[in-house]
Amino acid sequence: MKFIFILFLFFFSAAHANDDYKTFCKTLLDFVKENPGGLSVGCCDYDHPSNDILKEDYNGEPLITKEECHV
Repeated sequence: MKFIFILFLFFFSAAHANDDYKTFCKTLLDFVKENPGGLSVGCCDYDHPSNDILKEDYNGEPLITKEECHV
């Protein structure tokens, strides 16, 4: 019974985490649009121009990849 309860809590929190991430990304994208050059949007929008510097090679590999962002 404890296992089922813990499993239920995990799935419930995971469902809300996705909503929180979408809200965070929307807020971050709005902030980056208002203040260009300050931050990059990271995995919120992989093809956003602010990520260009992260896609450049640093010590042989980029700081952000499509695999890390699950694109």
